[in-house]
Amino acid sequence: MSIRRTPSGYEARFRVNDSGSREHKRVFPTKAECELFQRYTIAQFETQADIKLWLEKSKEMILLSELV
Repeated sequence: MSIRRTPSGYEARFRVNDSGSREHKRVFPTKAECELFQRYTIAQFETQADIKLWLEKSKEMILLSELV
């Protein structure tokens, strides 16, 4: 995991799981944002959080009069 200074900001370049995994590379204006991106990406990988909240079914809206 490395964060390097570039002319356009800071570049985060790392692999989450050894050399066989996908490489994540992104440029941010601050070093703190790079570190947050790394932590977030690693946490997503460790928890296998592929749940996309925006694709969940909406809750059913039933009127109280229908329930009674």
